[in-house]
Amino acid sequence: MNTIFKSGIIPFNIYLFDEVINNLSSPGLAAEVDKVWWDTKLIHMAKKKLYYTQFGDPYPIPPNNGRTVEMRIMRPSAPALTPLTDGVIPDGELIDVDKITATVKQYGTYKKITDMVEWTSCDRLTSAIHEENARQAFLTLDILAREELMGGTNVYYAPKVSNGTVTEITSRADLTKECKLTPDLLFTVQAILRANDAEPLDGDAYVGIIHPQVAVDIKKDKDYFIDVVKYAAGERIFAGEIGKYAGIRFVESSNAKIFYPNDIVKGKCRFTVKTAANAGATEITVKEAISSAEAATFPAGGVDVYINGVAGKVTGVTAGAAGSAKLIVTALTSNVPADAVVCGQGAGKDGSAVYGTLILGRHAYGMIELENGGLEFITKSRKEVGGPLEQFSTAGWKATAATVRLQEDYMIRIESANEFSASLVSPY
Repeated sequence: MNTIFKSGIIPFNIYLFDEVINNLSSPGLAAEVDKVWWDTKLIHMAKKKLYYTQFGDPYPIPPNNGRTVEMRIMRPSAPALTPLTDGVIPDGELIDVDKITATVKQYGTYKKITDMVEWTSCDRLTSAIHEENARQAFLTLDILAREELMGGTNVYYAPKVSNGTVTEITSRADLTKECKLTPDLLFTVQAILRANDAEPLDGDAYVGIIHPQVAVDIKKDKDYFIDVVKYAAGERIFAGEIGKYAGIRFVESSNAKIFYPNDIVKGKCRFTVKTAANAGATEITVKEAISSAEAATFPAGGVDVYINGVAGKVTGVTAGAAGSAKLIVTALTSNVPADAVVCGQGAGKDGSAVYGTLILGRHAYGMIELENGGLEFITKSRKEVGGPLEQFSTAGWKATAATVRLQEDYMIRIESANEFSASLVSPY
């Protein structure tokens, strides 16, 4: 639920698509539609928030040239260490090229506004809808780019640091709140990128995209963190840049990747054991409530889970109040104490959500879009689309784009956790 403000708080739902129309019966609507269309401003607003797309190599497709781009990545030639023979023409070399293809796809949506709202409302509804379209557009494009980049093959896990002891972590499932980003890990990652001949993105620094809840940890480290205000005057600043940490320039984004435990019922990925269960038991009573509506969302095939850190499976749920709801599980292989956590797989065994921080070098990935068709905002008047009685207008957006990884060796994903991890739940 988004909110605009005019003489108090007036809530209204602007996530209305397709045949859903904003009309006089929509809750709280009373806005005079502003007919000014500011396409250029919206595109500028959207692109300022495209954190994951700003470091890619552009590959525009000219008009009438199809939807697919073939990118040719030349492999480095071996050093020519054999001396030339006087007067003898040496053999030439074959060019070694990797071919990578990507096909653009189109995304978009729109919202309808009735003529009665347009004529009688007194708030700037149109401006709010245009801004919401911009927000939705950049979020969509940024997530699409993020998911492609986060599928890279190079991953490192933050080590567990507890009471001065450093323990290496080798899987996402073993990450806990003690597994935070450390300068040593970042120096190691930079060394790997340099060994792979990955060029820094700007000057001598690689770039990292980091979640604000992870950025909190690095900002606290005054020995290694340099705020962007201390060097902003002398360098080009990236969208969202917050500072340098261990030599890496970090961009902060609330859209940075988080790997959540899979839901057991919709909206709930973790439960707490109320009563200890013995090995062989097939029911677990949990402290949290499960409503009938939530129980109805349980998937037919069951859910793979961790029960007190041990892999298992929930095969059903019994709705009930807090303290009486139950999880039906495959027979337990060991005793499970009260207060143990049952969580969906996909992240930490203890229920920790896992943050993905991306470290990039130059030419790591490409951004493909149609020339003159990348991102546009579209409005149609009542006379254009309002039907026989001109009853509504529309405002929407459309984008055609694709992201593709070009050089796996030029990007590294670091997975970590912290104190926030135990309570994070997927917003989708």
